[in-house]
Amino acid sequence: MEFEIRQLERYTREAATANAICRAALLTPRAHLGWYDDSQVHGAFVGDSMVGVSEIYEDAQDRRRLYIARLAVDPGSQGQHVGTRLVDHAASLAIRQGYDMLSTFPATERSEDFFVSRGFKWPPPPLKDIGTHMYRDLTIGDSEQ
Repeated sequence: MEFEIRQLERYTREAATANAICRAALLTPRAHLGWYDDSQVHGAFVGDSMVGVSEIYEDAQDRRRLYIARLAVDPGSQGQHVGTRLVDHAASLAIRQGYDMLSTFPATERSEDFFVSRGFKWPPPPLKDIGTHMYRDLTIGDSEQ
């Protein structure tokens, strides 16, 4: 499937579609877009149809980290690398903007497996046990992760 990723604007029909995708197929825990003041929301499109969405923003507790707050792929488009492309897009943006890490908190075991396959890992115990986020170190190459 060929698709493009583009940034979304608030208060548009595309934003409403993005929220519907989040409610249907979320890989992260929040069921709607937060549209934080500094967040960036990106949609994956096949033609005019949105098939996936991500929301990213700077982690307020660690300014070296860009946080994936939401990631969702329309159920009919799952398994076609839409989520992978959205995560890779977020990683590219993070690197270009000078961040060292990308982090998230998966909603389910299935989404945890997805993030692990994209190079994310949990911090060692006891940090994992107190609800910290999975992270991907952007200072090392994909082959080293």
